[in-house]
Amino acid sequence: MKCIFLDIDGTLFDPNTNSIPESASRAIEIVRENNNKVFLCTGRSVSSLNEIDMKMYDGIICSSGAYAKVNDQVVICERLSSNNTAKIQEILERYDVGYILEGKNGNYLNPQGKECFKEMIKSTNRFTNYEEFLLRIGFFDLEFFENDTIFKVVFYGKTIDEIELIRIALDNEYKLTYEISEEKRFIEVELTNKEVNKYSGICKVLDFLHHESKDTIGIGDSINDIEMINGCGIGIAMGSASDKVKQAADFITTNIDDGIFNAFKLMSLI
Repeated sequence: MKCIFLDIDGTLFDPNTNSIPESASRAIEIVRENNNKVFLCTGRSVSSLNEIDMKMYDGIICSSGAYAKVNDQVVICERLSSNNTAKIQEILERYDVGYILEGKNGNYLNPQGKECFKEMIKSTNRFTNYEEFLLRIGFFDLEFFENDTIFKVVFYGKTIDEIELIRIALDNEYKLTYEISEEKRFIEVELTNKEVNKYSGICKVLDFLHHESKDTIGIGDSINDIEMINGCGIGIAMGSASDKVKQAADFITTNIDDGIFNAFKLMSLI
């Protein structure tokens, strides 16, 4: 039996069509029928899964490893404490950057974060009304944040120097994950507890299942997938992945329209 861990955005879910390719859905169905387990392993929060039919999967790892469920049982809950969240907010406000608090019940954007998020997704998401789109995917204005459990913070730095100043202001207490893109005006930065990443989440799921890492497959396309791709028994990068992600992978599959199907075929799973 293999345990397969799939990134969502850019790997499984196509933001240009707001859907999962039919070839991927069928491939997942086949490998599960053959007694393998398939998990989602995403940077998304647990509150941002409205488009995903969870009956297709055996569990999910969210917020880049900070939260996980196997079937209906929570096996990871690496939250940011309320005091730490308040400190992070104070520093990000001081530097006047946009940010999103990713929580169990919702995602909360400050005004700058709301504009930055729109800028980051406008080329890949089709929406006619941005406010309706945000509500549909579980995003709310910061004023609605009250006592939610926060697992991850995303903020939008303008330069690497600014990001490093924020890291210093945070006393280097957190893991900051980001990748430079010349196509975007902002650098999207994931902030998590220091020991949290997608592969740390996978390891805890494997411990819960009493399953060995050598029988795992991780498939992704983004910088936050590198630990997963390096750590799993077999790591596969999507054809659209950045060079850093491809260099970490054992194999490279095709782009999102048939990448999951071809990856499973490559591994003789279908």
